[in-house]
Amino acid sequence: REKVLIIGAGPAGLAAAAALKALEVPFDLVDRAPHVGGIWDPEREDSPVWPTMEMISSREHTQYEDMLQPVSFPEFLSPAQMAKYLRAYASRHDLTEHFRPRTAVRSARPFGEGVWQVELSTGEIGIYRAVISAHGISERPHRPEWAEDIPSSVQVMHAREWTGADGLEGKRVLVVGSGQSAADISVDAARRALEVRWSMRTGHWV
Repeated sequence: REKVLIIGAGPAGLAAAAALKALEVPFDLVDRAPHVGGIWDPEREDSPVWPTMEMISSREHTQYEDMLQPVSFPEFLSPAQMAKYLRAYASRHDLTEHFRPRTAVRSARPFGEGVWQVELSTGEIGIYRAVISAHGISERPHRPEWAEDIPSSVQVMHAREWTGADGLEGKRVLVVGSGQSAADISVDAARRALEVRWSMRTGHWV
């Protein structure tokens, strides 16, 4: 009952795990993937990142304060380099001994303050003092209603389906949305496409 459950072994989940370990708070770290790293695991078939992707946040703004990235890494990392860095971070803080791979959370119910009943995909029922949710926001694609009215002559895809700019030569591309994935895809598409336009409801700094 003294343990904390961390759901998700990506950058946020690993940071939470390292903080709890420094405070000597017992915890379990679960993820339905086979390795730590979250979406930055190149072996995950359901990862929304693609091999040629380059991060648009620099190395200095993508590293943990307690573990700098290698100087041999470029200023803007690839997904494989980010995965390598996150695994090294987990190893440095001995987080893998608390990690339970291929384990998802079916339900988490609070029963008063400091008591959570959690059912895991393994069938286990556990009691935890707290739950930290770090499972990310890119698991389930959402398609707006207007996407259904676009003629079949126009290819429509969700950001999760993006695999790179190959095949866009001579084509015009419209990227809809103002999130991080929209920025990444706009930059990637501009390398090959004839024209890339970016649509967002309100302007803001990316």
